[in-house]
Amino acid sequence: MTHVTAVFWPLTDIRSGSIPDEAKVFLAELANATETKIKVATAEQLSGEDPIEGQKVVVHLAFLPGAILAFEKAVRDGLEDTVDNFARFVSEYFSNFLDFRKRWIGGSDVKSTPKLNLNAMRLTPAKTLNPVLNALAPEKHGTTPLLTTDAERFCAPLLPLLDRLVPDTFRHNNEDVITGLRTLKLPRHVVQQTYQNIMGRDATNAQIILLQGLPTIDRLRASLDASKKDPKQVGLSDRDIQTSYNIFLGRAPSPQEMERVKNTHPDITSLRQVFLKSSEFSAQYKNIAGAQSAANVQQSTPATPFKNITKFQPAKEDRVVFLHIPKCGGTTLHNMLSYWFGQSNVHSERLNGLYGHTGASLASAMVFSGHYDHYATTLIPGPKKMITFLRDPLDRLVSLYNFHRAHSPSIIERHNLVLPRWANEHDVDSYFEHPVIRNSPAINNTMVRYFSDVPQIGRYHETGAAKEISLDEMLEQALRNLEKFAFVGFMDQYEADMKRLAATLGCEPPSKVKKHQVLDDLMDSSPDMRKIAKQKPTAQSRDDMEELVAYDRILYAHARELLK
Repeated sequence: MTHVTAVFWPLTDIRSGSIPDEAKVFLAELANATETKIKVATAEQLSGEDPIEGQKVVVHLAFLPGAILAFEKAVRDGLEDTVDNFARFVSEYFSNFLDFRKRWIGGSDVKSTPKLNLNAMRLTPAKTLNPVLNALAPEKHGTTPLLTTDAERFCAPLLPLLDRLVPDTFRHNNEDVITGLRTLKLPRHVVQQTYQNIMGRDATNAQIILLQGLPTIDRLRASLDASKKDPKQVGLSDRDIQTSYNIFLGRAPSPQEMERVKNTHPDITSLRQVFLKSSEFSAQYKNIAGAQSAANVQQSTPATPFKNITKFQPAKEDRVVFLHIPKCGGTTLHNMLSYWFGQSNVHSERLNGLYGHTGASLASAMVFSGHYDHYATTLIPGPKKMITFLRDPLDRLVSLYNFHRAHSPSIIERHNLVLPRWANEHDVDSYFEHPVIRNSPAINNTMVRYFSDVPQIGRYHETGAAKEISLDEMLEQALRNLEKFAFVGFMDQYEADMKRLAATLGCEPPSKVKKHQVLDDLMDSSPDMRKIAKQKPTAQSRDDMEELVAYDRILYAHARELLK
C-alpha cells in the first residue's frame, strides 16, 4: 500500500511553486523512519482525487500561507498584483481549502489522519512528530517513541522554511485585509447567493469577506435578516466592541481599533476568534499561575459542624450548597460531604432538578450537592455557604468527551443520551469540530452558563427572555456570583484544597482523599461503561476548541485571582 503525504501548501515554496529542498529532506527522513513509500503532492494535485480506503495520509493544514502561494502563482500567470485582487482571490480560494479538508480530513476513510503543525514542531518536535510516525508505522513506533533529539533532527530542515511562510511578512499585509481573511468560515459563493436572496442585490467584496467570518449559514441568514429590518444595526455596535475588548483583553480599544473592527468583523464570534489567538489574550488568561500555597490562601472562618438537625425546623446554621460542574471532582466531594454531615442530611437531588421540589423538601436538608445551575440554588431557603471545584476549561472538555465515549451503547439507547452517542460515533477531533456539539450549552462555555443567572433547564435558555441574554452578560453575572462563594477549589490541587474546604466547613480534614467516579475504575467496574482508549485532541483541535472555553477561561482565571 502506498502511503501518501499530502503536502498541503506551506511545504511548497511560495516563490517557485515547487517543493523546496528543506521539505524534501524532511520527507526523505520521514519515509526512511517509517519504511514507507511516500508520494509527495500539493493540495491542487490532490484536488481531483479522493482518499482510498485504508490509505494513510499526513496533512499540514494552514490556509493563509497556502492561499498566498496560490495568489503568487496567479500573479505570475497575469493577475494584477493589488491588495484588492489579493483579498478577492483569497476569499474565493477558501472554497478549495474547505473541499480539501472535507475530503482528506473529514472523510470516514481518513478519520485518523495525522495533522502536522509546523509551529508546534518548532516548540515541541517530539510531541508533534511522534503521532505521525505512530500512525504511519505503528508496529515500529507505537511502543518506542522517537527520542527528542531525533525529533529535532527531523524537524530542523523545516524551520527555515517557516520563516519564509509567515503572512505578516507578505507585501500585501494590510492589517484590515489579513484580519478578515484569517477568520473565514463560509464559502464565498454561499455568502454571495444568500446575500442576493435575502437583500435582493449583490454584496460588495468587503461585505462578502466580512460575512464569510460568520460560523454558520444560519448565523449568516439571521445577520442579513436583522440588517434588512434595520440597516443601522449592521455589524458590531460601539458598545459591543468596547465590551468585548474589556472582557477579553481587560482594556478599552483605541479609535483605530474601533474602526478596524467595524470593517472586518460581522459579529462578536468573529472578533472573539481573533482575541483567542492573540498574544495579549494568552498572556492575560492562559498563563495563570497553577497551584496556590495554603499560606497564600485567605481562609474563611471555620464553622461548627452540623449535628442533630431536625427536619422542617428553621436552619440555625448556613446550608452547604455544592455547585457541581461535571468532570471537576464532584462525586468525590459529594461522598466527603455525606461522610462529614451524614447521608440523611444531604438532599437527594443530584442533577439540576431542584426546580421540581417543594419548599418543604428543600427545607428538610442542610446539605445540597448536585449539577445545579446557580439560579436553582436561589430556591434553597435560608442562608447558604456556596462551594464549588473548578478545572482548566479545556482539560474539562477533553475529560468529558472520554467519559461520554466510555458509555456503553445499551445505556445510551436506553436513556437516549445525545452527547455520549455523538462521542461514540466521532473521534475527539471531529467531535469538537461538529457544529451541533460546538453549539451545545453542555459544551460551549458551560461553566459560565451554570454560574450565571440563566436557568440551564430544558430549552429555557433558547426561548423567551433568556434567548436575548448573551454570553457576555452571562459572564458578568457569573463573575459576580462567583465572588459570593465561600469556597472555590481547583482540580490541580485537589488534595490540598480538600483540607482547605474542611477548615472552611469546620470539619475534620481527610488523611487521604478517596477518589470516586474515576474513569479507569468505572470502565472496569460499571456495567454501563465500556473499555476505551482515551483520546487527546491534536494541537490544531485544541486551538479550535479555545472558542468553546473563551468565557470559561476568564471565569477560571478570575477564580484563581480571588485566591491570591
